[in-house]
Amino acid sequence: MTGTSSIRPYTGACALLAPADDLGARLRDSGQTSSGLTRTIHYADQSSTRRSRALPEATQRTVLLARAAYTV
Repeated sequence: MTGTSSIRPYTGACALLAPADDLGARLRDSGQTSSGLTRTIHYADQSSTRRSRALPEATQRTVLLARAAYTV
């Protein structure tokens, strides 16, 4: 395996796709859109990392939300 991640690529992909799918469904159900995403990672030592990404345009489409999640 190349790179520094100890997580298999498909495991990481699933970890991002499921929340994006859920968010897209909730946005569509409520008639809302998202203009950005924020991901917070909590570590075992109680520290955390937060990263945000603004979307080019507001959306509720799962595929666009998932793409943005991969770039965060």
